[in-house]
Amino acid sequence: MQPVDVLSCKSLADLRGLDTFRFPTPWSARAFGVVLALAERGQFTLVDFQTALIAEIAAYEQQGGSIDSDDAYYSRWIEALAAVLKQRQLISGETLEAAESEKRAALAAMDHDHHHAHHPIPLVTEMGL
Repeated sequence: MQPVDVLSCKSLADLRGLDTFRFPTPWSARAFGVVLALAERGQFTLVDFQTALIAEIAAYEQQGGSIDSDDAYYSRWIEALAAVLKQRQLISGETLEAAESEKRAALAAMDHDHHHAHHPIPLVTEMGL
């Protein structure tokens, strides 16, 4: 399965047929949905997000990372989203870090009998963005 290519879209209208897209994990679908919802609400444009995602992928690869999995790709989505939110002053870095720490502590306290990556994207919606 190929990740959804938001980089080829210039507007939300370009994303017709979203109901046919499949995502590898619930959190990757949520990351995609949060980006689209915030763009639809006018918090930023898809071009803003595209620019941030391209920069995030480039920085990740420059540091030796490889976009060789869905997890790596959608983790860059989350980092790009956080960058756009901070750049637009929709959330401060301190607020995001505090919320992430709180969520990670809560998750660590839970008895996990499953293995999957936990990402900060639920925090964005919990904070009312």
